[in-house]
Amino acid sequence: MTTTHLFVELLVIGFGALAWLLLLLATALGYDITEARGSLLSLGTLFPILSIGYVLGILTDRIADWTFDKIWGEGHWRGAYPEGDLEAAKQLFFRDRRTLVVDGEALWTFIEYGRSRLRICRGWAVNLFLIAIAFDVYWFFGGHENISVDGIRVVYLNIFLILWGLLCGIAWAQLNRKEYTKIRRQAAWVREHREASAIQDVRLTGTLGLGTGSVLELRGNE
Repeated sequence: MTTTHLFVELLVIGFGALAWLLLLLATALGYDITEARGSLLSLGTLFPILSIGYVLGILTDRIADWTFDKIWGEGHWRGAYPEGDLEAAKQLFFRDRRTLVVDGEALWTFIEYGRSRLRICRGWAVNLFLIAIAFDVYWFFGGHENISVDGIRVVYLNIFLILWGLLCGIAWAQLNRKEYTKIRRQAAWVREHREASAIQDVRLTGTLGLGTGSVLELRGNE
């Protein structure tokens, strides 16, 4: 993955975090968010927003990674690496990942694409849940006076955001399980290919050595 792709990925996650953070800040300050639409889209605030979004993307990604791994990570590890205890399974995974990074660069590049989708789904599963909470807090503490949204629409909005977040979480789980399985399978293939190439090299070297020795022996007999 290039630096540009990683930057964009973290921005996509960070903008979701920026949304719920601004809602909470507006609640604390008693600010009308409808008045901020023009200023947020101005060129003067573009660079600060990108910078804050990038930092929030990093933080959200780390928090989401830790949370999801603690809750669901062990089950996903076990699905692909059932041998031994959890620590042994992780060591096998790290071995397979090193194999792909060192000897299977093309395969690892493809896996990185899947990991990017995984991180975005994971980050937005957290963001959507927090956006729902932040909007409820804003609406309850005076936001209903600034935006024309009644209580039933707030309920509908919450259902929509939570369902969307659940879909992101389900997508993350499927991608995560698939990643572990794919890494193990492809790392095994790389090792088999590497061992086969080494055996072929040994055989070729041995054949060439035998040929050279035979020629020298024939010349000596002459």
